[in-house]
Amino acid sequence: MNQNRLFRVLVTCNWFLQLLLYLLPLSSWYADPMIEKLMALDGYGAIANWTNPIIAHVPIVGFLVASIGLLFFSNWARYLYLALWLCGWFATLLFGFRVSAPTQGFIGMAIGTIDGMVLYLSFLSALRASFKSNADS
Repeated sequence: MNQNRLFRVLVTCNWFLQLLLYLLPLSSWYADPMIEKLMALDGYGAIANWTNPIIAHVPIVGFLVASIGLLFFSNWARYLYLALWLCGWFATLLFGFRVSAPTQGFIGMAIGTIDGMVLYLSFLSALRASFKSNADS
């Protein structure tokens, strides 16, 4: 698999995993009342709240826009992706204590790993030349 195809597969998989993680809390997985009580503590002591529509919806839409741009090797898209990633990284300090299901943790780790690969490929690998040549044309 060449590097361009690998990059596109990573970007696509990453966005779908983010969408899955975004939609996952909509379903109730556990019938155990103790686990439901524990999950209700997610966000305890938060400065920013997930119920705010900007915090809840802007990241997934932003990553969709950035991902589409990355698929076409748009130079602005890699900077948007990096900015969204950095905002998400620093925002974790505002969301209080986090309680998540093991599936959410697993998907989050996969997203983090793929984010690293996407950022590496778009900024530090030979693939970065594809973005510059696209910006020049």
